[in-house]
Amino acid sequence: MPAGSAEYVRTSSFEVGELDAWAVSADRVCILANGTEVYVVGEERDQITLPSAAESVALSDHLYAVTDDGVDAYSLSGTRLWRVSIPDAVRVAAPGESGFAVVLTADDELVGLDATSGQERFRVDRPHSDVSATPAVVCTDDALVLAAWSFLSVLGPTGESRLQKRVDGAISDLGVVGDTIVCVMKDARCVGIDVETGDRKWSHDWQVDRIDPFGREEIILRAEGEIRSIDADGEWTTLELDDGLPVTAAGGEPVCVIVDTVANVYRRLSEEWTLDATVLSESLTAAADAIHAELHNVGDTAAAATIAIDLVGARCSDPSHEVTLLEDESERLRFPLASIDDEVVEATITADGEPIVEERLRVTGGNDSIDVTVTPTRLTPEGLRVSVTLANTTGVPVENVRINPMNERVDRIDPNDETTLTLEAPADGTLTISDANSIRRTIDVPRPEDPLAAECEFGDDVAVVRVRNDSRATVVDELTIDGEALATSVTRTFEGGPGSVLELVSPPLEAGATTVSVTGHFLDHESEIEVPESAVVSAGGKAHAPSATASSGGAVGNGGSVGGAPNSDAAAPGSGELELERRIDPLPPVVGDLCLEHVDVENVGHGPEAVTVSTPDAAPVTETIRPGEFRTFTRLHSFTGVGEDVVPPVTVESGGVERTAGKLDTDPDVPELYCRGLLLPDRDGYVLEVTAVNTAESRLRVRDLALDVYEFRDPPEEIHVPPHESVTSTYPVEGPDPSSVGGYDGLRYVADGSVAPARELEVLVEAPTGGADGLDTLAVTVDPETAIDADGGTVAIALENGGGSTVTDLSIAARGEQVRTILYDEDVVPELAPGETHVHYVDAEGVEGGLDVAVDVDGTVGGVDHEETFFIVGSPESVSIDRETERSGPDHSPRVSTGFSVE
Repeated sequence: MPAGSAEYVRTSSFEVGELDAWAVSADRVCILANGTEVYVVGEERDQITLPSAAESVALSDHLYAVTDDGVDAYSLSGTRLWRVSIPDAVRVAAPGESGFAVVLTADDELVGLDATSGQERFRVDRPHSDVSATPAVVCTDDALVLAAWSFLSVLGPTGESRLQKRVDGAISDLGVVGDTIVCVMKDARCVGIDVETGDRKWSHDWQVDRIDPFGREEIILRAEGEIRSIDADGEWTTLELDDGLPVTAAGGEPVCVIVDTVANVYRRLSEEWTLDATVLSESLTAAADAIHAELHNVGDTAAAATIAIDLVGARCSDPSHEVTLLEDESERLRFPLASIDDEVVEATITADGEPIVEERLRVTGGNDSIDVTVTPTRLTPEGLRVSVTLANTTGVPVENVRINPMNERVDRIDPNDETTLTLEAPADGTLTISDANSIRRTIDVPRPEDPLAAECEFGDDVAVVRVRNDSRATVVDELTIDGEALATSVTRTFEGGPGSVLELVSPPLEAGATTVSVTGHFLDHESEIEVPESAVVSAGGKAHAPSATASSGGAVGNGGSVGGAPNSDAAAPGSGELELERRIDPLPPVVGDLCLEHVDVENVGHGPEAVTVSTPDAAPVTETIRPGEFRTFTRLHSFTGVGEDVVPPVTVESGGVERTAGKLDTDPDVPELYCRGLLLPDRDGYVLEVTAVNTAESRLRVRDLALDVYEFRDPPEEIHVPPHESVTSTYPVEGPDPSSVGGYDGLRYVADGSVAPARELEVLVEAPTGGADGLDTLAVTVDPETAIDADGGTVAIALENGGGSTVTDLSIAARGEQVRTILYDEDVVPELAPGETHVHYVDAEGVEGGLDVAVDVDGTVGGVDHEETFFIVGSPESVSIDRETERSGPDHSPRVSTGFSVE
């Protein structure tokens, strides 16, 4: 390589202190400073602290140091390998490929030490020791070069003489480059001498004050106040390096330039490099201000280049960067955008005009193009649920929008479209919206302040308490209404949407001024009312039980009416004088959601009434309602979209009079996605069977499944449902016996999709308490091992326990004229666990006219003894089982409905 054809880049700097000596190897530089600190600089930098001060160092595969005690050898990681005592050692050199370290002694001897063991291999006299006591010494890969005054000596690795030459003038310093010895003359000349012949090759009139000891292709020296590079032919150039003391590895890098007490490390830039680039996003937002890329040097040398970007569909205001990278280094680049002019931007990144990456970037709307509307939807003491609507107001899609801290994601919002999610509001009241380019914005969540208001008054001889929801969200709160004039302290759950009112009425027990309080999580209210003496109910048990109901539109109707005179309890027994009302909420119901049926019963007669409310799908409920009292009986329904969705009839009977409200034929609204749930027993407990029905034109999903009572054994997986299809999934769950929870549980889930807003829904899940029991849980089949013909043979019967309980003491025995005992007789199975199968064998003969064998089975299930008889029938060619009692199982009706409950 011609001298100076390479450029250099500074890669690091470090403090070294006071410089004492230096040495080089093929790819490293060694610096001795402060007597004991050795810095070895190559691809990495290592520091070795010597135990005592050194006078001279040499570097090859090992580090050699001359101290007062002799010569030490170290690995390049700092481990001492050996020590040789040579008290009069003054300098050490290490020809790189010789396998020796050569020590110059004060007695003018050259001692060769084995690089591995430190053993002495040769000892020779130094040439021309009578001329100079302080010779200049350098080494090449396989030779030692000495200069004493005007004499040059080249020795082989074992001390043998290769060249003895006297030059014209005195030599002050020297170095070797390739096959040329570069002599620094005391008369301000720099002369090149052939290392083999001793002939002069070239000469420069330079005042040189520092020269590298050895370079394979070029060496660096400092002359005339600048740092120059020179090759074996004497060709040279000035290098753009710091003005200091240069020390260069024989291979040309690294270069250390020591300025005062700081070493600056340089690496050489190759004319050939390998660069790669990556555009850091697959799309741009319409409001993007820059394209970001990462540049990588994947070659094995440092590289410098002009990196530029060429755009189609956009304009860049600063399209180029000057970049220098070491091998394996990376750097991020930012190309600022002046405008985006198209829906797709074509980007080409070049290095020195050569393309290194091409990308097509789709333009999408960023989150700053989204109108975000946050609306409170449900407020409870446990937290706030909000509806978040994201509206894309631009003409390009918005992609990969995330809402944190809930980590909700919307894959895509089309131009002029919107999507809505229902989320639990974070505790700090702040949502973070980010898009595909990680641009963030924060949204404050509006939280209803003082959502509930209360008022108390006296009118129509009763105390009236009204609680109103003044917020924009559904509010749930546990309220306590108390006061000295009231019959009792009343606790009611308020649950109502915006503008809804809970009204409670009660006949007073005391006259005069009294305080009524209403307290809850969101409410703390007191009112003073004045009660006249004429309105007070006497203490003879005349108090009317307070009633409460909530509606979506405001105050209740008949629920607060009070009838009867002060002595009405003395009136005749009930005569069935009732006022009835049946309400369905919501109306019309929605497939997949819950539906409430309310039956309001008010006693408008003069005596107590024993009221019985009965329906076909629940046990009758009987309550005694006193005159003027009001009761609401409530049933829950879940409409599944399967079969006939109706509200069953209801009958109210009192005083021998029955009033019936017939079944209600409904036409429920069918949403895009709804679910049906069913709890079934299995061998390990129960499984939840969920059927998701998609009536939409696009793919939807069901996620975030949760049960109120039962628990999933593993996190439930999402259900993805193609358009106009249904998908059934099962999940193992754990929980109590269904009979202890009324046979029902609630399933909550979130339904959403690419075009459907997220909906948080709830559906009743049937957990059947009836069904197969006893030995009916045994599935009896003919096993393939059966081998029988007209003369007889063996029938194999498989009994599988398909129930949830273990069958113990299971006895199986065949009887009848066709039974013969050859190999098999009665079987007794101590335990048959759920899912297990036992095979019983029956030997039979004389079956040419058909099989007729009775099999008696006895066993214990759940501590109760059971027995059953079934028959082996059919022909030898077609054996079958005939059970006297058919297997029964749970009737899983698509309708799910609870019994009545009393408010």
